[in-house]
Amino acid sequence: MCSPRNRCLGRERFYFSIGIFLNTTQWKDGMVVNHPKAATYNEQIQKKVTEFERIIIAMEVNGDDMTTQQFKTYLSSDGSNRRNFMTWMRERIQSRKMREGTRKGHLTTYKVLLRFGKFKTFDDVTLPHIYEFDMFIREEQTFTSTGKPIVRSQAAIHNYHKRFKSYVSEASRLGLIKENPYNRFQDKRGEKGERPHLTKEQIKRLIAIREESSDRAANKYLDFFLFQIFTGMAYSDAKSFDYTQHIITVDGHDYIDGHRMKTGEEFITPFFLIPKRFWNGTITSCISPPTKSTTNS
Repeated sequence: MCSPRNRCLGRERFYFSIGIFLNTTQWKDGMVVNHPKAATYNEQIQKKVTEFERIIIAMEVNGDDMTTQQFKTYLSSDGSNRRNFMTWMRERIQSRKMREGTRKGHLTTYKVLLRFGKFKTFDDVTLPHIYEFDMFIREEQTFTSTGKPIVRSQAAIHNYHKRFKSYVSEASRLGLIKENPYNRFQDKRGEKGERPHLTKEQIKRLIAIREESSDRAANKYLDFFLFQIFTGMAYSDAKSFDYTQHIITVDGHDYIDGHRMKTGEEFITPFFLIPKRFWNGTITSCISPPTKSTTNS
């Protein structure tokens, strides 16, 4: 007798054979009994049940029709998952709750994966392919809109893997892939390349330029940039800074009491006279601070 397990989707019912043959006295209440390999067979059956239950969960997460036909799209004739991985990943990017800036970063990773072209199905999400993807993002020649070559730093490469890994891990938890290949991938954490820092003399020159300038538009960007320099705040944190909400006074000294927009980490930093000067000068009068791209330019 073939030992089947079934799942019901709506009013539909179908069966899968897992290759275990028993007689009528060796099957009771969904368990193998009176058999020398009962423990082994029951474990195999439970693994298959868990796999199918994870697929049903994945169907619910993806908003699929709960039908046997849709269920079978997650499986091929040999029991592997031939569903389009990139389509699933795009759906998850659009439906996940995240900041829009973060979503753009995930879409950038998605587009790089499309150019790589080897992650077509869930069965393609393997350790060798991840190592090939790592080589691809290191060697791919890309250019800015002005034609300037883009050289990806180790930190940038790490970020591509970090974003992609979150979807691979989710697929693994949902049972869409048999194992998480990132558990065995050796990702060298991003080491920032040599990024030049402003010297004291350069900062003094920026302050001098600001004091001598009468260009209101340019001064707005300079004030914002100098405010970041003297507080150490990232762009998103400086943009959301509110004097009435984020300033506390301790023993007569003002401090910025805030949290990182990106990580949620809390921080407290002294609010010295120099950053106060640039804050009071222009930023409070700006309805909207300069964008990150214009500030960087």
